[in-house]
Amino acid sequence: MKTNHLTLMKGLFSAKDALDILMNAFARKIQFHEMKNFSAIVREGKEDAHSLQRIEELQKCKETILEIIKEAEKNESLIDILTEVRITVKEHSKILD
Repeated sequence: MKTNHLTLMKGLFSAKDALDILMNAFARKIQFHEMKNFSAIVREGKEDAHSLQRIEELQKCKETILEIIKEAEKNESLIDILTEVRITVKEHSKILD
């Protein structure tokens, strides 16, 4: 089984740009799970527990990001972001995310 490592984001950003980039990325992922949950309600008549859990986790991540950005703004610091994506194809696995 081969694992691929890809770089999604890499660089130094102002606090404002880092906030914009990260909040948009997390908002899209939250939106994905909101739609997945809505689809489960429509199709199955019940909520998607995994999506609801991920939404909660992602919301907490957004709160952490806000704290980091506020501190960086206060100190007039730059934000170094490195986001890697690791992709491994697994046979017969359940899709969770």
